[in-house]
Amino acid sequence: MKNSFKYFCRRAAALAAVLLLTVLSVAGWTVPVLADTAEVDSSSGTVYLYDEADLLTDEEEQELESLLSGVSRRCGVPVIGVTLDQGMDEYALREFLADDILSAKFAGDATDGSSPDGIVYGIDIRSRCDSVVSGGSVYETLGQNELDDIRERAENQIAGAQKSDHAAFAAAFEQFADRSEYYLNKSVFYRLTRHLAADLVIAAIITVIVMVILVSMQKSHMEAGAASYADRRSVQMRRSQDIYLRTTVIHRQAPKNTGGGGGPHGSGSFTGGGGNFGSSSGRF
Repeated sequence: MKNSFKYFCRRAAALAAVLLLTVLSVAGWTVPVLADTAEVDSSSGTVYLYDEADLLTDEEEQELESLLSGVSRRCGVPVIGVTLDQGMDEYALREFLADDILSAKFAGDATDGSSPDGIVYGIDIRSRCDSVVSGGSVYETLGQNELDDIRERAENQIAGAQKSDHAAFAAAFEQFADRSEYYLNKSVFYRLTRHLAADLVIAAIITVIVMVILVSMQKSHMEAGAASYADRRSVQMRRSQDIYLRTTVIHRQAPKNTGGGGGPHGSGSFTGGGGNFGSSSGRF
């Protein structure tokens, strides 16, 4: 039993070492490629955060500007945050983000009529509306479920927040940046390691379960002859039978839901001044 346990531990350690070496080798091959594939230059003077409503402190603005710039560089598309205090509804907010932010500030030299690449998250504190708008390659990459997920995760941070709750709005933009990178960062290294912590926990749990099973099997094998010492007269078998009085089954069709439904107001694809955009909008 002890020899089997030691053998299993050695095998598990060897497997963990091979996995670690594989991850490190992939990281060493991928990291240098990131600098070559970046399309957005953080030193170009481009602004990625527009805090028009003063929902953030100066320190938070600097940190978020750096965060959004880095995410934009790694994803190869602009990832922008905007705050407003104008009282726009969901439709007006998404059109403002598409036309006055993406198309006006990030269109570049595109002249084919397509929307510019990028994704922007905007908050209007007066109307308590928020919206995520995607354009160009991001519009082609992300579906409605992904846009809803990005907005809802950010919106959860500001549910019930007031204008003075600066940390809540900073957390919303951090969540927006993190979830946008989750969907848009195409780096092999990033995709291999973004679930690394969860994978390690699962692997540890599986290892413990396997070890317990192996120990139990070894113990059962050692006690295989114990049945011969049992007193057969101590075992009495009785007949057990279930009797069912009614066996008729009646099927009824569930009523159809004829009520109103659909996603949040302002969500879905729409056409703006710079082409086609995707959006997810709501209220917090």
